[in-house]
Amino acid sequence: MTAAWFLISQEGKPLGMYLQERANPAPEEGERIRHGDGWQEAKVLAWEELPRVCAMRRYRVVIRIVR
Repeated sequence: MTAAWFLISQEGKPLGMYLQERANPAPEEGERIRHGDGWQEAKVLAWEELPRVCAMRRYRVVIRIVR
C-alpha cells in the first residue's frame, strides 16, 4: 500500500512529501526516515492521518532533522 506523508518541521514549515510503500504505511513516532531533499535523515516526532484521496492514505508528519 502506498501513502503520502506531508512532512512538517517542528516550527510548522513544510518540508516536502515522502511516498511510503509498505504493508502498513502509517508513520511511527521515533521512526527515522531518509529523504535527501536538503537533509539526509529525520526523526518522526508526531503524526496525524488526513482524509484519504481516492484510495491513498495521507499523513501530516512532524519531523526533526537529524542530519
